[in-house]
Amino acid sequence: MTAGLYARAYNLTENETYLETARLFLNSFNLPLSQNGFVVQTKYDPWYLEYNYYPEQLVLNGHIITLQGLYYWKVTGDERTYDLFWEGAMSVKKALPDFDTGD
Repeated sequence: MTAGLYARAYNLTENETYLETARLFLNSFNLPLSQNGFVVQTKYDPWYLEYNYYPEQLVLNGHIITLQGLYYWKVTGDERTYDLFWEGAMSVKKALPDFDTGD
């Protein structure tokens, strides 16, 4: 997730441009699928799609990588981003039993 990368760049450089770019990338969480958005509501609650052109395919590692990108909230304390992270993490918790192959 790009916002996390730019937040880390800000941490290293203290260049405000990186922080502003990260904030702008977070707006993508508000886009509907029809406008290349990537958030869908599922039986697990929100799911961050890896492949928005195939919203029925829920890719666990893609969702988790998006959570990693929400590192932005740790840099800024932004509550909205924390909520996105927390809701996504709870979705993983709900989904794990369905992804476990038992091996």
